[in-house]
Amino acid sequence: MKRLVLGLVAAAALLVAAATAVDGGGAVSSAGRCGDQGKPPPTSINEFQAIQFALMEKSSFNYFDGARVVRDLRSHRRLWCWVVMDEGDGDLIKLREIGNGAWFADTLYILSSGADDVALARLAAHWNADTRYWVSGSAAQKLLGEYGPGKPRILEVWWD
Repeated sequence: MKRLVLGLVAAAALLVAAATAVDGGGAVSSAGRCGDQGKPPPTSINEFQAIQFALMEKSSFNYFDGARVVRDLRSHRRLWCWVVMDEGDGDLIKLREIGNGAWFADTLYILSSGADDVALARLAAHWNADTRYWVSGSAAQKLLGEYGPGKPRILEVWWD
């Protein structure tokens, strides 16, 4: 009887894990892959990613806490490939504000590694953003300039 109960508990735990590993877009928890060769996310960041993070840290405004977002992303490196922050509607407000010593960007784009999109979305939920949504399929491929195989997913996070 004890063995049967333990077996049922283990089976239930596996079902819960499987259910929580999949979000609305169907992304399943895995090791995560980045780039054309499908390599795992690197453990470090390159110079360009470091520049993006430095700009984000200096760009805190309203509810956007750049230092916290960067800290969270760095401590959850396996969840993402690359991150950029920009102006979501394509305006040139950055050009206007750079003379004032400000870097105006309100939309964070996170290219998921696919390791655990549910965990990545939960992480972003702590950032007090106005909206968060996934871009996937052909829309994500188009944004990335890719029209070939692969299933990129981009988490878009916006602050007003």
